[in-house]
This record gives sequence, C-alpha cells and structure tokens, in this order.
Amino acid sequence: MKSLPKPTVDYLTKKFTQNPRPNKNKLKKIASNAKLNYKQVNIWFLNQRLKQKSNSNSNMKQTKTVLNNTNSSRNFNTKIIKALLNVYNKNKYPDKFLKEKIAAKTGLIKQQVDLWFRKRRYKLNESDLKQKRINFNEKIVKIFLKEYKTNKYPNKSSKERIVNRTGLTIQQVDTWFRKRRYKLNESDKKRKSK
Repeated sequence: MKSLPKPTVDYLTKKFTQNPRPNKNKLKKIASNAKLNYKQVNIWFLNQRLKQKSNSNSNMKQTKTVLNNTNSSRNFNTKIIKALLNVYNKNKYPDKFLKEKIAAKTGLIKQQVDLWFRKRRYKLNESDLKQKRINFNEKIVKIFLKEYKTNKYPNKSSKERIVNRTGLTIQQVDTWFRKRRYKLNESDKKRKSK
C-alpha cells in the first residue's frame, strides 16, 4: 500500500481514535470520504489496531520492569504503608478507581497498589491457615452449646458476640456450628435407620 497523503492519514487517525473497530458500513463511508477503496481503509484500520496492541504490550513490559524493581514493600515508607493499611482495613478488594486514587495519593503506580493488596490478602489468608488447632475448654463449649440451643444457624451479629466472648475467629465459630449440625444430623440418620 502506497503511503497516504497527510490530510488523509489525519482524517483516518481521527476516525480511528473515535472508533477503532467500525463496522463494514462505517468503513465504506470513511473510505468514500477519504477517496479510498474499502479494502485500503480496512487494512489501514487493521494495521493501526496491531500497532496499538504492540504498543500496549511494550507498555506492559515496562510496567512489569517497574514492578520488579519497586514491588518490594521495603521500598514503601511508613506514610505509604499507613495509607494502604487505612484503605485495606475498610476495603480488602478496592475497585479500579479506588486503586487509581490510592496510587495518585501515594505516588505509586496502580499496578503496585494492586500487587500490594493481593500480597496483603494472601499473607493474611496464609496466616489464618497456619493457626494452630484450639482445644475448646469447658467454658467455650458451654457458650457454644447455649447459643446452639437458641439458634442452630446464627446470624453475623450472633457470631460476632460469640467471637467477643470466646476470643475465637468467625471462621472457627462457623466451623463449630457447621460440624455440630452435621454430627447431630448423622446421629439422627443412624437412629432412624435402626
């Protein structure tokens, strides 16, 4: 394809910026306005999309390089970490816009903020999994049994009340109630089958 005159390229660039994927009818209209045939315009748009894609790939490589050089939390000063923790305590899964806002406030790039949140969630989940098994003492078992008698399926506020009284986590309270219901259902099934 021969190189196009500058006014034609400017016109095509403007149309591409407005819509990089026009349908066939719009491409035909653009072609007639640019005094080109449909095939030329279609190929020009395809090439532009390929250039755009390769540019975004090179931008991704640059971003990865920046992240590799700066993703360590050791590079974050206490002010940045405090700002990140404040948001994390309110929202463990911030959306794109909140991440951009945090990035602007802290001087980080959005990918660094995203990576920090992912690592933070992973660390906490990993530490939850590593928790030692707790043997419930009589006092804790009595609290559970009393709550179980009043409600076999406690709501969130009931679970939080149990957490405050026992010092356990919500997950441990959930697990206890789930296992208790299962155990009693199994014993009922065995009795009925005899």
